Amino acid sequence: MDKIITKIWLFILILTVLSFSFFISFFLFIAVAVLILITLPYYFYMKYRIKKEMERRGVYRYRLPEDID
Repeated sequence: MDKIITKIWLFILILTVLSFSFFISFFLFIAVAVLILITLPYYFYMKYRIKKEMERRGVYRYRLPEDID
């Protein structure tokens, strides 16, 4: 009888640890997804804004390091 109780407690402990780690992973995934969904549009907006500003100032292409010489 003692072995059965020990196995049940071990099963409950393993189940608790696995479910806890699953929820932590899930919330971490959601946090990273939200961060990406916020950051990507801002990145493309800044890229578009810089391009428009360069066109307004008369610079029509980016200067490469090879062009500096």
